[in-house]
Amino acid sequence: DQGYALVAWPTGQGAYADLKASRIGGILGQMIRDNATRKFRSEGGATYSPDTTVDFSPFLPNYGYIGVAVEVPPEQVADVQASIVDIANGLAQYVQPKSEIDRVVQPLIELNRRQRASNPGYWLGSLAGAQTNPKVLEDLRTEESDYQSITPADVQAAAKRRLKPEAAWKLKVQPE
Repeated sequence: DQGYALVAWPTGQGAYADLKASRIGGILGQMIRDNATRKFRSEGGATYSPDTTVDFSPFLPNYGYIGVAVEVPPEQVADVQASIVDIANGLAQYVQPKSEIDRVVQPLIELNRRQRASNPGYWLGSLAGAQTNPKVLEDLRTEESDYQSITPADVQAAAKRRLKPEAAWKLKVQPE
């Protein structure tokens, strides 16, 4: 009795091609999700929540995507997809306030600090592959400073480059 609306944009870039760009991509994905949640819940009165996947592959150098998916009533799938594209266009067209970026970035920084201080599993997962790929260590060393240095202009430039309407891939799942 439900439909599924997905919109995704290919990034054409793996995680290690440009670490900061992949982090900005993660911020973009979260901002789309947050804006979509506000729009669907506040304006539309809906109770569903979008799910975001941001994948800059650590294994495939030219693969990655930013995607937003939402389970909705079937008759709303096309409208929800159009709204998601509109949100992405807004991120590309308008400079976002620094406070919006900080609202997404600061919890990530705090989570990483806590995990580094108290979670051995974090280190095991984070250091995997470091003996063969020096980018793994660079990733760890630059993570916090990269996040702290993300500006509204960085987010807008990434949105213009990555969230082009003509590149959006859409999937509709609707019951018969």
